[in-house]
Amino acid sequence: FEDVDTEWRHGRHDLLLVQNENADRRVLKRFHLTGIFSLSSLLREVRLLKRFSIHPNIVPLHGFFVEGRSGYLEFSHYPMDLAQWAHAGYPGSGVTTAMVLNLLWGMARAVAHIHAFEFVHGDLKPRNFLMDFTGPHRVPHPLLCDFETAQELKDKAKLEA
Repeated sequence: FEDVDTEWRHGRHDLLLVQNENADRRVLKRFHLTGIFSLSSLLREVRLLKRFSIHPNIVPLHGFFVEGRSGYLEFSHYPMDLAQWAHAGYPGSGVTTAMVLNLLWGMARAVAHIHAFEFVHGDLKPRNFLMDFTGPHRVPHPLLCDFETAQELKDKAKLEA
């Protein structure tokens, strides 16, 4: 990978904007592997993303790797999240009722999908819905991301804490 931009923080992790050998922009989410907990956290998020990302409203994981004392998750680069989109407005045209309903429907489908696996996300907020503009008619398409705090519904004691 070749660095494209400086890194920025998202929660507990650094995000790096890079470019692969095909000139595709990617985002690497870096986990600092300082102990067994951080490695298990990385592997857990990989496992959950592989399970959930078959859905069109869940951010797809392209890969993961460990280098030195850091682990990385590789994702496509999306230009903004839902919070940024709401503040900036839709590029090129006004926001329509149909567009808002499409966004809400996609967000509900993503949440319903992980609930079908008996998981809750644990951190639903506008920053955790990335906006994909690559689909038909460049209509914004929400993608749920950041599954680090997801919990199994079977773990009711953890959910109540």
